[in-house]
Amino acid sequence: MLSHHLLFFFSALGVFNGLLLSACLLAAHPRRISTVLTGSLLLLFCIRVGVSCLHFFTEATPWILVQLGLTAHLLIGPTLYTTTRTLLDRPDRWGDVNRWHILLGLAIVLLGGTLYPFEAHVLVWDHRIRYGIHALVAIYVLATALRLYRRRANESHEAMSQAWLVFGCAVGVMLGFVVSLYTNYIVGPLWFSIVFYGVGAAVWWTKRRAQSLPQAKPVAYADTKISSPEAEVLIARLKQLLTQEAPYRDPTLKLAGLAKSIGLTPHKLSQLLNDNMGQSFATFINTYRVEEAQRLMLDAPMLTMEAIGYEAGFSSRSSFYAAFKKHTGLTPAAYRGQQVSPES
Repeated sequence: MLSHHLLFFFSALGVFNGLLLSACLLAAHPRRISTVLTGSLLLLFCIRVGVSCLHFFTEATPWILVQLGLTAHLLIGPTLYTTTRTLLDRPDRWGDVNRWHILLGLAIVLLGGTLYPFEAHVLVWDHRIRYGIHALVAIYVLATALRLYRRRANESHEAMSQAWLVFGCAVGVMLGFVVSLYTNYIVGPLWFSIVFYGVGAAVWWTKRRAQSLPQAKPVAYADTKISSPEAEVLIARLKQLLTQEAPYRDPTLKLAGLAKSIGLTPHKLSQLLNDNMGQSFATFINTYRVEEAQRLMLDAPMLTMEAIGYEAGFSSRSSFYAAFKKHTGLTPAAYRGQQVSPES
């Protein structure tokens, strides 16, 4: 029947191209951690949707494939959470990535799949495990949304936009799964294709439009450069504020807030930092945070590395490790080891 074949074609089209895109992301060079995780998340969605599509159009789907689809569904939650965190933190090494959520999901998958294989425990999977998987994914979706909301004021526009895009696409696809439970099972795969091509077209159109618009010329600070005498006074006032009140310990500190504290506009403070001090706002603040972390390592040896990072003003473990190594050339653990056991 033609309509049946068309339905299969359009529902499977998104899965096929999604697999191609995930393969490109996983094999992309340079090999960025966030790109690998994004490709892994897309691969999990393709497996989940592909099995649903196959199950709808075939009379007897092998039980191992049904279990594989539900397994991929379970891993979507922790992978989504870890991917969005990585897009915001931009760690340089896998050792700086908080992977225990994914590892916990894999442990659950291996243990549950071994003890309760789908073929031998269909009722258990259908009436218990399946609902537990949905609940776990829902918890991770809420946790991801909460983290994105809390980090909205601290991250660059590009990083936050990428994180929200990945989160929005994932939630959009999962809403199709929910609707399919109350309508028709094929709605999920069809909706995945719609979201996949809709988002792809929107991203392509946005980039094409941005390239076609005339580029605004950057504002040259040189025409209104802060004079050296004034800059010295402002820098002294800025450093005094940071030394006495330590606003850098607040992980939500922004350029506008710091500028207001010393009576400057955000534009003028940015100009002072970039033009007169040769540093970005993030680099300048992280210097103080790293110095605070170094002090805490000596004065509070009972604190864990994570606690030290948060006390110093870093919003996450990975951002703390990345900034610390950038400023000192050592990881926090290596630096503390040198302080505890200095060479004689």
